[in-house]
Formats: sequence, C-alpha cells, structure tokens
Amino acid sequence: MDLSSKITKHRILVIAVWAIVIIALFPAFTGYSHFISYSTSSNAPSHSESEIAQGILDKKIPDNSSLIIVLQGNNPAALNSSTFATTVLSFQGNLSGLHLRNYSASDSVYSAYASFIDKSINSSNRLYINQTLDHYNGNATEASEYLNSTGYNITPAMILSVHSGYNPGLYYVTHYGTSGVPSFIYSEYSAKNITLVYLSFSVRAGKDVSSGKTASEIAFPAVNSLAKKDFGNAITTGNGAIAYETSQETAKAGFAFGLIFIFLAIAVLFAALSWKSSILVFIFSGIALLLGYVSEYITGLIFHHVSYIVNYTLTAVILGISADYLLFIISRYRDELRQGHGSEESLQTAIRKSGKSIVISGLTVAFSLFTFYFIPGFHSWGTTLFFAVIFTILLETVLLPAVISLFGKKLFMKLGMKPINPETRARSRFYRIADVSVKRKFMVIAVVLILGSLGIYSFFAVPTTYNFNTGLPQNLEAVKGLNAIDNSFGDSELYPVYVITDIQGMNNVNSTLHRDAEYLTSLNGVGDVIGPDANGKTVTNSTDISQYSIGSKYAYYTVYTDYSPYTDHAINLVKKIRSNSEFIVGGITSTVIDEKKQNNAIYGELELLIATVIAVIIGISFRSWKYPLISLTGVFFSVSWTTALLYFLSKYVLHEALIYLIPIILFIILFSLGSDYTVFIISRIREESATNERDAAIKNGIASSGKVVSALGIILAVSLGSLSLIPVAFLEQLGIAFIISLLIDTFIIRTVYFPAMISALFPHSKKS
Repeated sequence: MDLSSKITKHRILVIAVWAIVIIALFPAFTGYSHFISYSTSSNAPSHSESEIAQGILDKKIPDNSSLIIVLQGNNPAALNSSTFATTVLSFQGNLSGLHLRNYSASDSVYSAYASFIDKSINSSNRLYINQTLDHYNGNATEASEYLNSTGYNITPAMILSVHSGYNPGLYYVTHYGTSGVPSFIYSEYSAKNITLVYLSFSVRAGKDVSSGKTASEIAFPAVNSLAKKDFGNAITTGNGAIAYETSQETAKAGFAFGLIFIFLAIAVLFAALSWKSSILVFIFSGIALLLGYVSEYITGLIFHHVSYIVNYTLTAVILGISADYLLFIISRYRDELRQGHGSEESLQTAIRKSGKSIVISGLTVAFSLFTFYFIPGFHSWGTTLFFAVIFTILLETVLLPAVISLFGKKLFMKLGMKPINPETRARSRFYRIADVSVKRKFMVIAVVLILGSLGIYSFFAVPTTYNFNTGLPQNLEAVKGLNAIDNSFGDSELYPVYVITDIQGMNNVNSTLHRDAEYLTSLNGVGDVIGPDANGKTVTNSTDISQYSIGSKYAYYTVYTDYSPYTDHAINLVKKIRSNSEFIVGGITSTVIDEKKQNNAIYGELELLIATVIAVIIGISFRSWKYPLISLTGVFFSVSWTTALLYFLSKYVLHEALIYLIPIILFIILFSLGSDYTVFIISRIREESATNERDAAIKNGIASSGKVVSALGIILAVSLGSLSLIPVAFLEQLGIAFIISLLIDTFIIRTVYFPAMISALFPHSKKS
C-alpha cells in the first residue's frame, strides 16, 4: 500500500492528528508578533572602514537609539528668546519624569550653550568675576570693561549670571536666551525657523529592546505626547518615530490580505468549478498562514527578531503557493474524473502525480528562498520562508488529500464534470498557442533572446538607492519632521561624514591637524567642517583639541556636505576622502560604500547558488539538464524585463528611486516560485509523451495544464501584488514587480517560450 492509499484509508486519523498539532501550536500563533521588528541597522562588514570608524566614534559619539524633536517658531528671534529657552529646558527636565526605558539624556542648543558656559567659567574665574563686580558696586558694565581690558572676553550679562549664585549657564540661557552662542553650537541645533532637541538612549540604534522594538520606538508615544502638550506644533522624528508610525500605517493595509482570501475563493471557484473547493481554499490558506506564523516564531527564537517586511512577504507568498498547490491537486483530481476513472482511482492518481510535483516544486522553492539567509541582515528571511514552505508542502500533500476523500465526486459541480476528449483539447486556446510556438519555435526563441538580452542589461545596470526612507508615506508626521530638517539644515545635517585621524605618537600634532582642516574645507562639495582648527568654512589656529579628541589616540572632524548622503556626488566625495590613508571615515555614506562593495561580491555568488540549487533539483527530478536550462532562462528573462519596467515606473510614475534590494529579492523569489510552473508543466508533458510523439505531447500537455497554470499565475500575481497596497516604497515596489513578472511569466514565458524550447531541445521521439 503506497502513501496515497494510506492517507485516504486513514483519513479520519490524519485529520485528527492535524487538528491536535494545530491546537498544540496555538502559543506560537499568538506569540510570533513579539518578535516582529521595525528597526533597521547597518549591514556593513565588521572589518569595513565605516564600522571601524563607528567603533572608534562610539567612545565619543555612540551610535545609540535616538529621537529628534523638531520645534518651529515664527522667526529665529522667537526661538532664540529666553522665554522659549526656559520652556525647552523645562521640557528636557520633564523627560526624566516619563521614566522612559533606557533613556539617557537630551540635548538642545540651550542645554549645550549652558554647558559650554559652565565649562568656560571655572571656580577660580567665578571667584575673580564676583570680586570684580563687588569692587564696582554691582555695576556689571564697568566690571565687564575692566575684565575685558585684562584679557577676559565677558559681557555684563555673563557677569550677572556668574554672580547670581545659581548655575551660570542655566541662569544665562533662561534670562538672555542664545545671545552670544558660538556658531559651532548654534549651527548644530538651529537653522532658519526651527531648532532641534535630541533624545539619546543607552542602547545602540537598531537594537531590539522588547518585542522587536527599539528603545526610541517604545519611547515615541510618551515623548510625542509631552512635546505636543508643551509646544503644540512640535514634531517628533528619527528612526524610532518612523518605525512606530510606519507600523501603524502598514497595519491599516491589512485589509488587502483579507481581500486576497476573497479573490482566492473566486479564482478557485472558476478554475475548478467547485464552490466547496472555494471553502477549502479559505480553510487551507488560513492554516498555511498560521503555520507561516509558526515559522516566524521559530525564527524569532533563533534570531530574537523578525523583520516586519518578512511578515508581509511571508503572508503574500504563503497565500499564493498554498492556493496554487490546492488548486493543482484538485484540478488533477477533476481531470481524472472527467476522463472516466473511478473516484478512488482518480484521487490516488492525483495524490501520486500532483503530490510528487508539489514536493519537487516545494523543495525547490524552500531551498531557493533559504538563500536569503546568506544576505547580510536577511537571516530571518531565509529561515522563516524555508520553514513556512516546508509546512505548506506537508499540509497540502497530507491533510488536503484526506479532506478531499471525504467529499469524493461531490466536491465538484455537475457543470464542471463534462468528459474530456481530444477534440476539446484541440479547441483550447492554449493548444493553439502551443501549436504556433512549436511550428515557429526558432523564431519564438530568437525574439525572446533578443528582448531578453536588453532586459539582462537593465537587470545589471539600473541605478538603485540605499536609502530605505525613500518613498515613505508623506502623511507621516515623522517624515514631515525629516523634510523640515532637510529644508532648513540641508540633506547632510542628520547624516554627516566623520573623519578620524590617528594622533598617537604623531610629531607636530597641531600642524598636522591644521593641514587636515585646510584639506577638508577646501574640498568641492563640503559645506561646514567642525573639528580641530576648523569652524564651519573657516580654518582657525587653536591649541586645544580636547573637545575633538577620542582618548589620547584619535581626533575627529564632523564634515557636512552639500549633498544628500545617498547620492553619487556624496559617495564620490567620501571615496576621495577615504583615499587618504591617514583618515578613517565613518558616517552613513561611508557605510553605503562598504555595503555596496560587500553586496557586489555576495549577490553574484548568491545568484549562482540559487540557479545551481534549482538546476540540481529539477535536473535530478526529471533526469535531464535541458529542463533546468529552459526554466532558468525563462524566469531570468521575465525578471530582467520586470526590473527594466519597474525602474521606469518608479522613476517617472511613482517618482521614487529603485531600492537596491529589489532586483536581488525579485531574483530569489521569482526564481523560486517560477519553478512551480516549470514542474507542473513538465510533469504533464512527460505524461503525454508516454503515448504521443514530441510535438503532440507538448501541445496536449500545455492544453491540459494551461488553464490551471494561468489560474495559478494570476493567483500568485494577486497575492504577491497585494504588497503594492502597503504604503512603504520597498513593499510597494516589490508588489508591482511581482505583478509584472508573474504575468509575463504566466502568459509569455510558460505559454509561448516553453513549448518552443522543449520542441527545439528534445528530439522527435515518443519519450521527451
């Protein structure tokens, strides 16, 4: 007794075991969301220049989780007033009362200026200033004139602040605002009509603190509420704010996946002519999705977090393939019944032949998707999708046949049970298309190769961006805050370039640093430089570098460029700075350079690995190298054309830059899922070749599988295309790309290119 017979004979036991398993997995269904993370972090190698620089900077400027409060005024004078300064300092004090998790400190132009004043006036200076003021009977103006004549540089207001008996810095700022603030302090926090308050936390940026959330993301609601209460028009932004608001926004798009269930039911109804099958697709897609969440739970236990993007991608992929596998088995069962075979025999044949195809296809998909594991930062993608596909294979090849056997012939409507005969196939649209493709096979192949070569160029040459914030919903307050900062400060305010130089054991440190300051300020594209002997665009002569030293080993400069940090101009500028072997360069642009270098090496290897995995599985399964060649070339052409079309859509319709991960993700997912159609079509053609010569087998195989494969392609296009409804550029671009590629794959590659290639590669014989 084979496995298919055992499943149908013991169907009640099979269903009962699955019911127990599903109930036992309930904690995983409900607990996976604790591992979902909306944070992002650098994927540059630990030995790269940007990571080495950040490791050094962590001692002085740790890359910790943070939030930014954008405060807007009617004019700069209002922001510089003592009244506004007092309000901001009070707000900063109240932040401690919120008891924020991992909260460290807050900084503003007012607190920074107050701290600067306190450091500038030491205890001995305070005593001397107070004695001088007493000597002039409290006349601060006369005291100021005398002190300035002896080498001091101090205003009457500063003298009164020292004499107040209070903290001089805080007293000065709350009574005189930012009057006299040094430009290097002011320019860091204020520009035009806005000023910024920075909140820092004691954990690194991107680190999950609780339930997949960063410290700044957890703190955002309370901080934003307090800022709105104290200032009214304040905007809270930064990575934590964006992550929080993005999660709220994407949650609203959940309705799209609800619509997919309805579409799947309608598609199965028309493809299988069975309303009961429509109910089954609801049930089995739902169970497959729950098992997908179990895979997220398992991945969360391993890596402690799962990217929210994986969650949406998983949902789309699993809904698509679970419905595909269900329809494939049910359609095969229906075809066997229409050919006059008994119910039991038809089901056994469907389980044996379609089940084998699903296992081959599913394993190809699972192992191909697992290659995501080898992309830096994508470990959770690989393991989550791998487990989810394996669980779906088990569900569709074990539980589904047991449930189908309960219905028997009653699963289908009478309308869908008309007998199949050769004349019916010959009248099929798919038969006629295959006939034309076979007769004109070399012309078809030539046209596809010519168009494909153009697409291949696009796949490797289209410009992409490493800026994940591109295309964020403009209605998000955090995005409005970022735009306000960019408009007032310039694109590089939040992402400056850090240039570090090793001064330990250096002779003539001051002269060397002076030369470095001259070099950096002279570069085209550099705006302001802050560091030893550099104050904005001016090169100074200073003997005190303690403010810009990191221990006794390093000194650093903060370089603000005229460019957005992700642009080619910024990258070329930073490459020029990095070419100086005396510098260690950090910052987001330097990180992008290192990530690009790493990805250029990894992605090529990964693409080769995926192609090899698919070729080996399909080649061994069908004992021929020709089928993998046909499958891989067909999918690659559709992926290449899609990349070119998506680039033009993104640039000229969506007005977004194409995110760098889109081509490689398309490659992995579509190469994986494309094998579904390959296996299904090849299986039918090989069955037909047992009793027909080559071309007849091809036409009959395409005709018998064409309607089902087209339905499967449309189902997959809609389920994966639903990602385009999520208002995040990365997912939106992925969704559009899936729709384009799967429709090309379904109606051109599989229907036209496949018959031509099989006819050309296999000789005239009874067995292809």
